[in-house]
Amino acid sequence: MTNPQNTTDLVNLRQKIAQATGTCAEDWFPVYKARYGMHAVFSALASRASSIEGSHQPGVLTQLYTCCTAVDPILAAGLSGVYADVNPDSLTAQVQTGGETEQNPLVGLVMQNTFGFISDVDTLAARDFASERKLLYVEDSAHCVGRMARDSQGEPLADVSVHSFGVEKILTATRFGGLIWVNPRLETTDSPLYAAIVSALENVGRLPWLQDLSARLYLNQIRVFSRLPQALANALKRVLRRMRLFEPAIAPAERQGALEYPNYSMSPYIANKACEALDGLESNQEQRRQAVAVYQDRLSGREYLQIPAQIACGAPQPLLIFPILLRDARAVNEVHAKLRESHVYSRRWYNSILFPGVDSLELYGVGSLESYPHTVSLTQRSLGLPTDVSKDKAEQICELVQKLAAA
Repeated sequence: MTNPQNTTDLVNLRQKIAQATGTCAEDWFPVYKARYGMHAVFSALASRASSIEGSHQPGVLTQLYTCCTAVDPILAAGLSGVYADVNPDSLTAQVQTGGETEQNPLVGLVMQNTFGFISDVDTLAARDFASERKLLYVEDSAHCVGRMARDSQGEPLADVSVHSFGVEKILTATRFGGLIWVNPRLETTDSPLYAAIVSALENVGRLPWLQDLSARLYLNQIRVFSRLPQALANALKRVLRRMRLFEPAIAPAERQGALEYPNYSMSPYIANKACEALDGLESNQEQRRQAVAVYQDRLSGREYLQIPAQIACGAPQPLLIFPILLRDARAVNEVHAKLRESHVYSRRWYNSILFPGVDSLELYGVGSLESYPHTVSLTQRSLGLPTDVSKDKAEQICELVQKLAAA
């Protein structure tokens, strides 16, 4: 039987992402969803760690200012989540603040490029932290497909880098699919772990035809749901879910620290959509850079709002959304509502711990939130402005935001 990872469609996809990133195609592994690829990586890490740590439950350092689906793969692999507060200047984990315990010794860390922002300062600090403690360094680049944290020589910092084609990501024409990059350097530094990760990513099943069909139907389903009364739309979603004909962005199980499926490869349909989208990646990124530059210029230095310092001052990056911080949650909700009324698609992402909220923080190993003051503040004060807009539209949004935020 043909390996589903070696079909023509996926070979083409791997070549395209390799060209876009200056890497080798053989180091990229396509998956049905990025979170399942992460699970494969953490499962390989857990298998190795269990033989080393004995009765302890090894931990992976990550952050709470994120989506629950970024932590689910850690828990589903049998590892524990260990959380660091975020740097408010970059929205990236401050690894030195992580709450490691004797019961949860660290074996890995995740650095999230939140909203597509890559912090040179924080990622280099994380690389040094991981190297000193011999941790697997996983980069969550779900918000910035095709971009990675790199050192001064241009070499990727991470051992594993995770990229997503999912809902509301950089490539707006795609809704499913992900790519996992495994740094060939890992084969030299930890050959057994490298082999286990590559094996886990290569030996995946074919995507069941019902899930492939639901991927094909997804966009039209969302259009239909948006035109129905909320109660009717929710009832229809439940029926289609039971039939495996609708795939929500976040499943109920994924708010309970679990994943629903094994890891699957992409179908040809998903791979072809991703290839088409990658053809427009450069222009997509340039449009976002221009919008970010406008926001930096027009919104910096205001008394009534803030921009995370590294994002405000650095060269404009092609962010997924542009984060601003208002005085409190009430101000954010008011500005968000009025922007939506003006047809500006602002986002209240991460307005709860482990967005969009989980059934039990205890299930995720989260105790008191007093240890994460910056994270808590950001969930209350942050609002995301769209970057997939023209420079003129970005100028108009700035004028509106200034008027609303200053009121």
